[in-house]
Amino acid sequence: MTLEEIRAGIIRLLRSGTDVENITGEDVTQAKGFPLLHVQLTPLNYGAAAAGMWRDKQILVDISYMEELHTSNKKIYAMLERLDGIFSPFFRIGDRAFTCSSQMAVTDDIGHYMMTMAFTDTVPFEVPEPVGTKLEVDWRNRDGITGDHHQLPAEG
Repeated sequence: MTLEEIRAGIIRLLRSGTDVENITGEDVTQAKGFPLLHVQLTPLNYGAAAAGMWRDKQILVDISYMEELHTSNKKIYAMLERLDGIFSPFFRIGDRAFTCSSQMAVTDDIGHYMMTMAFTDTVPFEVPEPVGTKLEVDWRNRDGITGDHHQLPAEG
């Protein structure tokens, strides 16, 4: 699973689970308005496992909630609770389900919902198949069911 697939999946969940119109995973300065949800992914660990055929990955997900005019934390708290409802106890991206511990914070009047996704991915690789150089086919079946017809002794 790529970072882009994760980001797109999280944005899809945010679009269906909130009424915020401005949701981005790109530069915040390109935002069209407020309130705004911004998705930031930070790869923490890409460790090899099972002789390099698997990758253990950890991705920090930081979803920031910003309002144009900050007057109280009430709306920020409500949005953080809503985000927790979307991502807890589990959420799905594609055919995978994730359960993540989360943290919430308000820093400089911006609400942050943070979680660490930990999962294992396969590493794509090709297995060389041996080339068939000699092929023999015996189409005759000699097991008595087909091919060999034996006459049964008469009863009597």
